[in-house]
Amino acid sequence: MTIRVAVRGFKCFDHLSIDISRLTIFTGFNGAGKSTVIQTLLLLSQSLRLAPTGSSIDLNGPLVQLGNALDVMHFGGSPAISFSLAEGDTIAQWTLLAEKRARHLRVEEATFGTLKEAFKSEGRRISPEIGNAAFPLCEMVRDLTFLGASRLFSTAAWPSPPINNPFADVGKAGEFAPYWHFQLGDEEVQLARRHPSDERSTVRGQIDAYMSDLFPGAQANTDLLSNVDLFRLDLRLRNSDWVRPGNIGFGLTYVFPLLVALVTAKENQIVIVDSPEAHLHPRAQSELGKIVARFAAAGVRVLVETHSDHFLSGVRIATRSGTVSPQDTSIYFFSGTSETGHGVQALHLDAKGEIDSWPKGFFDQAENDFSRLLGIDAP
Repeated sequence: MTIRVAVRGFKCFDHLSIDISRLTIFTGFNGAGKSTVIQTLLLLSQSLRLAPTGSSIDLNGPLVQLGNALDVMHFGGSPAISFSLAEGDTIAQWTLLAEKRARHLRVEEATFGTLKEAFKSEGRRISPEIGNAAFPLCEMVRDLTFLGASRLFSTAAWPSPPINNPFADVGKAGEFAPYWHFQLGDEEVQLARRHPSDERSTVRGQIDAYMSDLFPGAQANTDLLSNVDLFRLDLRLRNSDWVRPGNIGFGLTYVFPLLVALVTAKENQIVIVDSPEAHLHPRAQSELGKIVARFAAAGVRVLVETHSDHFLSGVRIATRSGTVSPQDTSIYFFSGTSETGHGVQALHLDAKGEIDSWPKGFFDQAENDFSRLLGIDAP
């Protein structure tokens, strides 16, 4: 079942509704609003973690730092902002007020429950017992994992997550991935998430199997550093010597946290990843698209922001091969807001991996460049 995310009056969007499927892909022009939608989820997630029954939503926290209210008000200048989450007939909605330079959004009204029986709180703290029907939806957003485009690479010691860190949250820079790899390395991976051609059943074995699809012979190892609550990460290729992350290609260190997040995610957990293709060879980008599609089909909700046509091709191949259903995949192209609308177009994938529409700017640059190289005017 999809989760509908709706925003009003937030940053570049006067209004926008998007359905988050098992696998959701955001792509499009820079500055067109992809990050704004993701920040909506991150803002709600960190608020539900830090003050789930509070009367305000802080704009700055462990997942996102957005400044003050003036920074997030819609360009039209209205202080009214609203966020809503819906799954089936269950809804969670926040009506908010942006007050000048306040570093939070004041909750004017919060609605939780089913469409028929929802509880509304007007400026009051919300009792934990209220809106039980919406609790699984809020819990899903609260416990999401966000992996940003900036990752740690050359550190020699990796930290432990805070006590209140949701299960298997690798951190937005991937900083907690070695911890989870060490703690859960011997746990069994459910059958649907296992590599189709590798018999190993543990978290450690499966991460190595998927890494080898991207970098032949790649392996990861983690150890607890003695007398300190820090962890060591070593990597190697084709049975070479183990080395620190800073002494091997950035691609391995970059993709390691994502594989840890996918393999160890709870059922139905949301994993958001920004630019999974960075530092990867085009072949590896395509293979990563296939891997992400496999995990989406196996019960992890994955939201990807990408500029890689190779990653998209991997997803299309996975769809054509039956790894993931086209009904479980959503693709959105962001062209930028204008006076005529929000500029977000939903594209549809079929069982053959074909996409129904290719708007201008949607992964057409290679074709345009080849046309110019051949002396043909680009469309």
